[in-house]
Amino acid sequence: VELHGSGDAALARRMAVVSMAAADGLFIAHQVDPAALDLEEEFQLLAEMVITALEDGAVPGSPRRSRG
Repeated sequence: VELHGSGDAALARRMAVVSMAAADGLFIAHQVDPAALDLEEEFQLLAEMVITALEDGAVPGSPRRSRG
């Protein structure tokens, strides 16, 4: 996957777009059936996934953090 832009701004935009799409899906699922999921818990999981992907260098353009 290639970044369309330069540096941190392009990466931040891509992560924002993906995160917002996931958040929208969670919100709609909650509106359809509120008992089906804990919205706060799911948003926390989404945040943890984004942070982990960035820290581990799993997102193209993100720096891999040393594990030391």
